[in-house]
Amino acid sequence: MARARPSRYGRPVRPLASPALLGGLLGCAPVPAAAPPWVVGAPEPLDGPADAVLAADLDGDGRAEPLRVVGRTVHHAGGTLALPGEVQAHARVRLGGEDAVLVGTGAGRGQAGTVALVRLGPGPVAETLWSAQSPRAQVVAVGVQDDAPFVAAFTAERTVEAGPVVGGRLVAQASAALALGVAPAGGGQVLVGRLYGDAPRSPGDLTLVGPGGRSARPSLRGPRAAAAVQLDGDDALELVVADGWDAAYAASADPRLVLFDGPDDASGRVIGWLDGDYTANAVEALGSGPGAALVVSGARGAHLLQRDALGWAPVRLGALAETGRAAVWEDGGAAAVLLPGTPALRVPLTRAAP
Repeated sequence: MARARPSRYGRPVRPLASPALLGGLLGCAPVPAAAPPWVVGAPEPLDGPADAVLAADLDGDGRAEPLRVVGRTVHHAGGTLALPGEVQAHARVRLGGEDAVLVGTGAGRGQAGTVALVRLGPGPVAETLWSAQSPRAQVVAVGVQDDAPFVAAFTAERTVEAGPVVGGRLVAQASAALALGVAPAGGGQVLVGRLYGDAPRSPGDLTLVGPGGRSARPSLRGPRAAAAVQLDGDDALELVVADGWDAAYAASADPRLVLFDGPDDASGRVIGWLDGDYTANAVEALGSGPGAALVVSGARGAHLLQRDALGWAPVRLGALAETGRAAVWEDGGAAAVLLPGTPALRVPLTRAAP
């Protein structure tokens, strides 16, 4: 039996089960990796510094370009584009049968101001789909819910509301205190991870909220981020949750990633830990279907997780500031991860030879 390895917090970290082991336990053949792994190249500087990075098609040629955001200004090949606030969340989505990039903007940490959901597209345009005043102007997540743009944002000092935006109005499907791990799960369902419980500094929890009510999902203390991704090609979206948050994060935080095989999965499976980090702020898919990988923005660095013969293998891509978020750039078979900083960086990814 494999031995537990020590974590950087002094507690043992259990090794992840391999497909071969799981196949033997279940009496079935192991599932091989669906595609050759991504090979990480040397970082390349972009044109200048960036507080945030994005990838979007702004000139209408069908190809996404790397974008640098400084303050509230997007810098692209043709000039600049103004945003209503600072970039706090982003997602590449399909809306109305077209590829789109949604951006959640707000104010500085703990500040009052405007929260907004913005769609970037050719023109170039930054179309505000929804906005509201908030005493804590922070957008938690953006995405798509049942073919409508989705946003989760603080609408009060401690309350996050989440749901689709219809006709310029947020149709709240879930509401919770300090819910930072939020993702649209389809069918009117929202995965809601609270950083803390009802008592001050108590462990958080994870709940699936939908038309049929609320049902708990397992969580290690507080979820800090969540995402709905397509990893296997079926109709249900997989849900990835980054949990393990603790109020005493320097001593007790355990930054792990849990994968739920669709909203009906009530147990989930741990697929990795962020080595050298203490939490994750965002999760984004690289590709879709069986060959997809995950790009996770930790508080200290960006990480790539991809499937191999042993399960999910993590690779650290580069450093991030505490609130920095990586972005995925894809063009046909080419891919890269963009990192904010001075300068902003492009980390190229190429497929290994089969």
